[in-house]
Amino acid sequence: MFSVIIPLFNKQQYIKRAILSCLNQSFSDYEIIVIDDNSCDLSLQILNEFKDKRIKIIKNKENKGTFASRNYGLLNAKNDFICFLDPDDYFLKDAFLHLKNSINEADIVCFNAFVHRVKTKEFYSYENAFFKKDEHLLFLLKQRHFCWSVWAKLFKKELLFNALKYLKINEHLCYFEDFLLCFCAFNLAKTIKTSKKIIYQYEFSEDGIYESKLRLKQNYNDFLKVKEYILYLMQNDFKNQLFNEKIKLVLDKNQKDLLHRIQKEAL
Repeated sequence: MFSVIIPLFNKQQYIKRAILSCLNQSFSDYEIIVIDDNSCDLSLQILNEFKDKRIKIIKNKENKGTFASRNYGLLNAKNDFICFLDPDDYFLKDAFLHLKNSINEADIVCFNAFVHRVKTKEFYSYENAFFKKDEHLLFLLKQRHFCWSVWAKLFKKELLFNALKYLKINEHLCYFEDFLLCFCAFNLAKTIKTSKKIIYQYEFSEDGIYESKLRLKQNYNDFLKVKEYILYLMQNDFKNQLFNEKIKLVLDKNQKDLLHRIQKEAL
């Protein structure tokens, strides 16, 4: 019915919870594809303890990054619909039932999620709605927070394959890679649905790349790659002027915030 893609790198304390959140669902017609990105902790050992035919493990011989790992999972997915799970997050009860019920309803279905940092709160707060592409881009312009995560979404695999035609599938990216893929997917999708169902729990883990002080400069380098990609695509492929101007503002703000964090850490 659909494939769940999990990029895994050194998440031994979380991967069991992520897998169990899939296996404990009431709906069972799915596959789980885990791409181990050359982990050097016990992640792979923990993963191998699961004896379930729905779990498929792909091992990278060298570290490829989150973006490339997700893409390898996509290339190996047997189903026509795709959702993504980060290894330190998890699906909520009945999430897969909601995913199943959304099959064939749109090129992309965007769900609500809980985000946990200091406290848990609902993120995005969608209402049930259906959009054609241009309507959805206008809808995004009005949102306080853009829904750039690949998690808490159901994608048609064909759409993602089309998006990757504009990108380097092996690009090593571990930060802002969601933004890049969603930018292409939102521009290519003919139909998008939003759902008020909450299916996902996003966790800010203490060792997460977003939080890690040691990775700030690498994050910034990844961000610059993504920004370069998007500015090129705006100029050559996706020329919605109003939408692109808003995206440039979003990119500039994120760059400014990253630089501020780097400078603060240097003090």
